[in-house]
Amino acid sequence: MTTDYFESSTLSLILSWVFSIPILIGLLGYGGSLLLEKQENVSWFYTVWFMVCILLFSPLRYMMWQIIAAICYSFSGVGAFFSALVLTLYVPIVFGLLYIIGIGIPIMLIIWIALGFKEEISKARLWLSALLLPIVLQLGTFLFFLALPLGASTIHWIKMEDVIRASNGPAYVTFKYVVKWWMPIQIPKYADMVAKSDKDQLRAHMALIYLSDVEHAHYVQLAYPEFYDALQNK
Repeated sequence: MTTDYFESSTLSLILSWVFSIPILIGLLGYGGSLLLEKQENVSWFYTVWFMVCILLFSPLRYMMWQIIAAICYSFSGVGAFFSALVLTLYVPIVFGLLYIIGIGIPIMLIIWIALGFKEEISKARLWLSALLLPIVLQLGTFLFFLALPLGASTIHWIKMEDVIRASNGPAYVTFKYVVKWWMPIQIPKYADMVAKSDKDQLRAHMALIYLSDVEHAHYVQLAYPEFYDALQNK
């Protein structure tokens, strides 16, 4: 029987779920309300297509995971809780800029294609925006993940153990069942050799993006000591 060094305490998991579930329910409820709400001069089929494209081709699902992971991080330890208070001073600004790049600008572009400078929606322009929607959103996703390491570098000072423990509970479930599909998530090359589960893949991604190079190496040493020693002996 192997012991997971980065296993979260029962209290940490309970608090993470308690604060994550309302957010997940709220997001699902908001999405459902958009589908049921009648949009003026826009067909219901366009609204459904818009929502499907947002879910499949934009970084929205990853953004949702980031929010859940931030909650899990806050409860991964006493030090993490107080450092999370510091992070709230600037992280919303940094990652808010990423969200504007990844999803805000693409949606604004699609709205402009559909409307132009007119108040009335042209059917031709609406169809054109529907055809271009997946392409524009994919471009936004590419730019989002291209800029993600730069934005994440602003939190490299936080403790490695707390970051990796944020991969447990709701963050892991969200990643496994919602996020990992059709998303260009960066995974380090060594993960193909040692990461045998979805949680290993998630932790490898978090170590690559949200840890400094020194802390990333420390993570590999603790998570895969035999692999780390083999690299050191080469």
